[in-house]
Amino acid sequence: MTKLDRSVQPAITRLFDVDFGKAEQIKFPNGIDVVVGSDVKGSDVVRVDLMMKGGKWDQQHILQSLFTSRMLREGTPYHNTEQIAEIFDYYGAWTEFSSSMQHSYVSMYSLGKFLRPTAEILHEIVTCPLFDEKELRTVANINKQNFLVASSKVEFLAQKGLLQMMFGEKHPVGAYATAEDYDTISSELLRDFYSRYYNSGNTTIYLSGNVTPKIVDTVCDIFGKSSYGENREPYPQKTFDIETSAETFRKVHVDHALQTSLRMGLFIPERTHPDYHKLRILITVLGGYFGSRLMQNIREEKGYTYGISSNMAFYPGSGLMLIASEVNTDSYEDVVKEVKIEMDRLCEELIGPDELESVRSFMIGEIMRSFEGAFSIADSRMLLASIGLTEDFYRESVEVLKTVTAEDLRNMAVKYFDSDKLMVSAAGNI
Repeated sequence: MTKLDRSVQPAITRLFDVDFGKAEQIKFPNGIDVVVGSDVKGSDVVRVDLMMKGGKWDQQHILQSLFTSRMLREGTPYHNTEQIAEIFDYYGAWTEFSSSMQHSYVSMYSLGKFLRPTAEILHEIVTCPLFDEKELRTVANINKQNFLVASSKVEFLAQKGLLQMMFGEKHPVGAYATAEDYDTISSELLRDFYSRYYNSGNTTIYLSGNVTPKIVDTVCDIFGKSSYGENREPYPQKTFDIETSAETFRKVHVDHALQTSLRMGLFIPERTHPDYHKLRILITVLGGYFGSRLMQNIREEKGYTYGISSNMAFYPGSGLMLIASEVNTDSYEDVVKEVKIEMDRLCEELIGPDELESVRSFMIGEIMRSFEGAFSIADSRMLLASIGLTEDFYRESVEVLKTVTAEDLRNMAVKYFDSDKLMVSAAGNI
């Protein structure tokens, strides 16, 4: 028997062979496109996602898309709010309703053995919501109080300040609701938005989890046999001008705040741009993982914060690099200075081989975790559909990660990291 020599470090093998999962595309008799990603080895849980084109970008009132989605579960001609909640609770199902800039989503997790009764009530609330004015006032008042609490927090104010500086207050990204908006949202507005976007001709269904042929047949029986909705014309496609502020540093004073919230931003290209994958690696080097430049400098060396991060955010026609942190109030200006120093360093110096390998390892691990289960695979397919990309997008991401060089990343930094253009919003007792 060979004795293991524990004094010798085992060879490290870099894994780039990512399994992106398989998804079958079918079409129900009523024309709804369906994407099926099955993991029959998992538990008896099925997720049903409905994705409709039409979101915050398309609305006529700042809360119209959000509240149309939110009010679906608040009553139908056949069940009231309490009865709907009791049915989902009885069968152990969980639902989520949300909206993004260009899409609205309805999601349900259910045990496969109870899918028929849970999918039937899901179909009911999607196809015939009441949008009762009394229920709406109750929901709007609760959300208004939550909004008032959230809007007093420094992280909210810093984020709001940054996005309004970068996009302007009339742009959907920079437009924020007020307390009065919760009073003026109406059932009529919700019905109008619903009638334009919630119909079988505007819906894609994603099935994931333990999806058997019987599950597909059940969903088809409920959602796929007949059309639903009015199929009205969507609102005319809007265009919005980006009105970037001339100021680059905005301060919001908040009495008695214990920390200062910092949000920093820089415009970057969209996901469809050829530079996207390399730029994503560069932003990870800057602040996208625990060993990043910003964490090493601002947390470990200077002790200004418990955490600081950089990431990417995307909106129709634009993208942002966002840097976020909560810092000691007396050091927030020093933090901004150090962020700019780290950006400039990446423009001037090559990343060392050990650091680049660490980032490769971290990012490939993140990609693998993004495809480790049927639900994650469904999320990835919905993301691709929402931005009009194919599965080649993920393959290209892995290929660039394998081949990117330090010179490539320095070139990206020179091209995009202009620290003089970094916009900063700070909220705190400043």
